[in-house]
Amino acid sequence: MTVWLAALDAGPVAIATLSVAEREHLGGLTSERARRRYGRTRTVLRGLLGSSLGVAPATVALAVATDGKPRLAGGGDPDVRFNLSHAGDLLAIAVAEGCEVGVDVEPLAARRQVLDGTLTATERARLDALPPERRTAEFLRGWTRKEAYLKGVGCGIRVPLDQLDLAPARAGHRPTALPPALAAEGDWTVVDLPLADDHVGAVAVPGSAPRVVVRRWVG
Repeated sequence: MTVWLAALDAGPVAIATLSVAEREHLGGLTSERARRRYGRTRTVLRGLLGSSLGVAPATVALAVATDGKPRLAGGGDPDVRFNLSHAGDLLAIAVAEGCEVGVDVEPLAARRQVLDGTLTATERARLDALPPERRTAEFLRGWTRKEAYLKGVGCGIRVPLDQLDLAPARAGHRPTALPPALAAEGDWTVVDLPLADDHVGAVAVPGSAPRVVVRRWVG
C-alpha cells in the first residue's frame, strides 16, 4: 500500500484533467484558496490514479459510493481502492489493491485541548498516564487512527467515538471496543504514518498490518 503526500498550496492545478462536474464545482467556489485547494486535490488524485491504472488522468472516472467514499467508476480497476485526507497544506492519498482503505492526517496544532466525548475510559486512562506535554500529540494520533478506521469502513464520524477503542498492538492498532453499528465489520489494523514533525496521520485496512510506503507526489 502506498500513501502519497502532496502540498495543497504549491504545485500545478491541471484544469484540463478535471471532469465537467469538477470544473463546475470549482467555478462555484467563492474563495480563491478553496478553488486552489480543490483544484489541486483533484489534479493530484487524478494524476496518481491515472499513473496507477496506466491511463490519462482526464479519463479516470470517479464516483461517490452510497457510504460516501470516493471510488473508481465506469470501468476503473475494481481492485484499486483509495481514500484521501487533507489538513493544513498537506494532502494525503492512500491507494490499496484488493481491499478497502482509510487515511487521516492532522497538523499537531489542530486541536490544543483534548476533546470531550472522543475517548473511551481506557483511552482516557492511557492518555492521563502520559506527561502533560505529550498528551495533545498523543490525542491527535489517536484521533487520526479512529478517523482513518471509520473512513475505511465507510462510517465517517457518525458513530460515538467514545465507544471505539483502538488498542495498541505489536504491529499497529486493532479495535477492541466497537459501537454496535460496527460490530460486523471484522478485523482491521490501523498503522501510524511516518510524517514530518508538524503532522500526524494513520492508515487503516482490513486484516493484518500492511507494509506502508509513504511517497511524495511530484507534479
